[in-house]
Parts: sequence; structure tokens; C-alpha cells
Amino acid sequence: MQSKVTPNTQAEERRTKDMRAAVKKLSREYRDMKNYIVYIRNKRPTLLKQAKVDLCEYESRGAVTYADYVSRFPKSDRDIIETYAKCLRGVYCLEQGILSIEDDITRVVAKETLQGGRSCEAIALEMGVTRRMVSYRKKDAENGIAKFIEEYALRNEAV
Repeated sequence: MQSKVTPNTQAEERRTKDMRAAVKKLSREYRDMKNYIVYIRNKRPTLLKQAKVDLCEYESRGAVTYADYVSRFPKSDRDIIETYAKCLRGVYCLEQGILSIEDDITRVVAKETLQGGRSCEAIALEMGVTRRMVSYRKKDAENGIAKFIEEYALRNEAV
């Protein structure tokens, strides 16, 4: 008996694949985003105060809000603030997505590979397991984080 591939399942598979690609991209950019956040907090704190970037909202639910008058800032400053907000959202999504993974081993693999940038081979050697098992756990983690990001996007769209 052949299974039927419906347009809905194809769309779902494509969306899942796209979300996993987004998680991988986020993982590659994670360190740069963290460094940018620290740099702006240290070098341009007055700009963040002027823009009234609300870090309490970021800490509690990952939402980054800032005053409407930011649009009146010079373009270069506006770009800095918007890049800063984008980095905050990206870091939040990856970190909280990893924390939302229920399985401890998968969470450790995600933290080491996606957040720490370590290779599957290195983790497999350290854990005494096969590379294939680590790769499987990493893929599982990417799917879990992708699901978290989708829920995050829906939650913040409604706000």
C-alpha cells in the first residue's frame, strides 16, 4: 500500500525544513549577536536610554519594545537600535528554545552544538556515543527550537 502525499503534508514538510534552516542560521549568528548586544550596552548606553528600549519585557517574555519616536532618530542610530532589537530577539529565541527542550540529552547536545558551536564529532567523543546519535539529537533539537520560534512569533504577533 502506497502512502499518499497530500499538498498539506508537502507544505508542512517544507515549512519544517525552512524553520530548521532558520534555526541553523540563528545558531551560526549567535556569537556575533551576543557580542553586538554587549558592545551596544557598553558603548552606546545613552542611545538605548533615548530609545527607551524596554529590557524588562525582553527578560520576561522576549518582546523588545521601544518608543515610537525612534523613527525621528538619524538613520544610523535607528539602524543600530533595530539591529540591537533583532539580536535580542534572536538570542532570546535560541536560548529559550534550547531551555524548552524536555529531553536532557537533547538539550545538552543543542546547547553544545547550536549555542556553543562545537562539532557533533567532538561531542560524540566526549559523551562516548556515536556521531549519528548526536546528529539525530541535534536534528531533534532544531525541530524543537523551530517549534518554539513559531510559537514565539504567534505570541508576539498578537501583542
